[in-house]
Amino acid sequence: MTSPSAKRTAFALGALGLLLGIPFAARASEEVPPGFRVAAGKARDSVVMVQSYLPHPARTGEDYVVCNTGFFVDSEGHVLTSVLAVTGSSRVEVQRVGGKPAQARIWALHQPSGLALLQTDLKDTVPLELSKEPPQAGQWVLAACAARSPEGGVGVALGAGLLSSSEACAKIFGIHRTGLLESELPARRGLAAGPVLDAGGRLVGVVVGVRSSWGRGSSCYALPASVLEPILSGLMERQNRRQGWLGLAVARSPQKEGLTVWGVLAGSPAHAAGIQPGDVLLELGGDAITQPDVFESRVVGATPGTRVMVKLLRRHEVETVPVEFGVRPLLISRMPVSARPDVGALWRGAYANAPPLESWAASREIIRELRRENSEMRQRIMLLEQRLEKVEGEGRGDR
Repeated sequence: MTSPSAKRTAFALGALGLLLGIPFAARASEEVPPGFRVAAGKARDSVVMVQSYLPHPARTGEDYVVCNTGFFVDSEGHVLTSVLAVTGSSRVEVQRVGGKPAQARIWALHQPSGLALLQTDLKDTVPLELSKEPPQAGQWVLAACAARSPEGGVGVALGAGLLSSSEACAKIFGIHRTGLLESELPARRGLAAGPVLDAGGRLVGVVVGVRSSWGRGSSCYALPASVLEPILSGLMERQNRRQGWLGLAVARSPQKEGLTVWGVLAGSPAHAAGIQPGDVLLELGGDAITQPDVFESRVVGATPGTRVMVKLLRRHEVETVPVEFGVRPLLISRMPVSARPDVGALWRGAYANAPPLESWAASREIIRELRRENSEMRQRIMLLEQRLEKVEGEGRGDR
């Protein structure tokens, strides 16, 4: 008698073999329901590899390629992918299974979901059908991811897993999200924005985050199709959606009243308003704030350019200051945040007492590599912000 875990393993390997043409045992093929063969074929027709050309951090004038996943959403060549797939790229191409690379252009961005829509000149493309039935916990789902085939072309890797929750919560890129699909799917490089399919090959969600735990495998979080549908409609109409931003980090206050500011980013709206680490935020726009997640959701949901009054407690005195919401950077999770003075002193003391460690890292160019990476990321953010301004201008002109 085959154990449940053995069945799951054979099931996943069989589904993967369907797409990549890898031979698998007859017993594994018996474990694969016929419906997933249909899903495999639909994924093969719709999933593409998104290739972004980025400036090489060490070689001036040269590019290197980063590969991600995307899929067609209509028959006119529009591709849905991740914002991260196009961040700072000088050129973007898409390549489908059995096809050649084709030029792609950023059509619109939806920052809250982390999704971007690309436009290509490809015609008669095959979109995935949106599922009209919400998936249920315990249901088998498949996640498709673009991958290099053994011959050097583009293939589609397919991983099977059980849907463990349809109302999961997760913090992705610093934003607390609810109502996500959570499933036990294998984590792969480039899986972001990969489609999640049911047994019939219908789109039930799109991957927005993966969490790996030591010894526990990985959990995949997907935006459900019911939430994706209006987002996709807005993207097709070239509606760019950006998030509000203040540029500060908060935590629960020891006094159980308000939220304590423990970090403020230089040059941010909060910094311009004079908010400082150690301040306790009491009200935002006249509403009391006590929960960090609620505060973060309120900030990112605000319209950039909106002005609100913030009531805060500083050195036992209550003050009210005006703050104007800015536009949240696309990669805020990689931006540095200044620490509270006592935390900074702690870190300085730790480094002062550990010169051999710093010397060891420097001798292997670890510190230098981190500096190059940070510089490269800032350059990518700047290039994408400039491109986004152009896209938004074109969108306003069209309307």
